[in-house]
Amino acid sequence: MDWTRVADSADVSATPRSVLVDGVPLVVLRPAPDRPAVVFADRCPHRLVPLSAGTVDGGVLQCRYHGWQFDEIGQCVAVPSNGSDGNIPPCADLPPGPAVREDDGAVWVRRTDVHEPVPLDLLSNVDPGLARAWHPVALLDELPCAAPQLVARVLSCGFVRRWTIR
Repeated sequence: MDWTRVADSADVSATPRSVLVDGVPLVVLRPAPDRPAVVFADRCPHRLVPLSAGTVDGGVLQCRYHGWQFDEIGQCVAVPSNGSDGNIPPCADLPPGPAVREDDGAVWVRRTDVHEPVPLDLLSNVDPGLARAWHPVALLDELPCAAPQLVARVLSCGFVRRWTIR
């Protein structure tokens, strides 16, 4: 069978839902009540956070982690931390999802279009396309020093000791 059922049509709304097809996590949602269902890999291209944890507002899917926003075709339309005049990195769009159809009160995806996602060249905090973005946390490989050195620096500041539970 080339098509596989992923949800009842009535259950697909602006609330993103996580579904598995052959072990591959997908997100299914309806950007607006009068729009067809869309399906994408269930991961944001920035930090691979599940998009099913996100929200939809005005037909736009927003990742819960850093607020990146995607339209119904998967194009990244906003990176809020870059500011209103900031550029969107060229690799910020979602990869195309599987073909989707609604039939017999259900949402179906073409199984042959569902593949284990290709490892992405993640957009790190030091990516030039995110130079103006604000990131509260860096990954260990993005730090200018080793983690033990960082911890020692933070502890030497003194302000951390106030919150130590005794």
